[in-house]
Amino acid sequence: MALHDCLVAFGSNQGDSPDVFARVNAALSALSAKPVLSSALHRTRPIGGPPGQPDYTNAVVRFETNLRLEELFDALNSIEQGLGRRRQERWGPRRVDLDLLFYDHAVLSTGRFIVPHPRMSHRRFVLEPAAEVAAEWSHPVVGLSIGELLTAINSREPLVIVLSARSPALVKERFMLAAAALVECPARLGQHIEGLTITWENSLRALDAVLPRGKLLCFDGTWRGWVASPSELQRAYRGPIVEIESALPPESARYELAAAIDAMD
Repeated sequence: MALHDCLVAFGSNQGDSPDVFARVNAALSALSAKPVLSSALHRTRPIGGPPGQPDYTNAVVRFETNLRLEELFDALNSIEQGLGRRRQERWGPRRVDLDLLFYDHAVLSTGRFIVPHPRMSHRRFVLEPAAEVAAEWSHPVVGLSIGELLTAINSREPLVIVLSARSPALVKERFMLAAAALVECPARLGQHIEGLTITWENSLRALDAVLPRGKLLCFDGTWRGWVASPSELQRAYRGPIVEIESALPPESARYELAAAIDAMD
């Protein structure tokens, strides 16, 4: 039976997080056909969620399994539940959180899960531990390796580019962006965000000189609404992305984008 290379992120800010991680390692080892590779534990500040949370302990584990994707997803949920995970508040405190980052080079979106993980490419608290065990692994959507994504958030100018089918005025209202302004973007949640707005009228191909400079490419909707395949996206842009549900009200959309920017810091 074929083995599948997998990358799973761990997060915890309740209870004895190092002990919880040791239990996660043991559970993932039972699923793996070979010894697992585990990053060091990283202490990180909370991103988004309710105020006053304690710091998180984050890590990443790489392993090979013969489980199908759906079976692995169910197994990760079972591990979380067995360790006391209770899903109450989005981005709220939790004893354990396991996110499937990569499953081979699969690109798949279903009603139950999305791979690669849709927010991993801009999250420093994911990329730093992931680079310890899988720096060479290329993100199949954005076309950069984990190590290259970490370099991008460390070195690119603070330019946020928003792709939206809305008019520039509506995009400005939705994200508090200065349309077509190449200006610095603060990296703190709740501050005013500025960047470059791109609409259908000035498409990806017309902005070849601008897109490579972006530190974060924000899709007002999904990347699939703009390009037919990852390879088409990669011809125009390679770097961190964030997808924001187009149905979200402006206040929630601004919060999502601000949290993504904050996660790069």
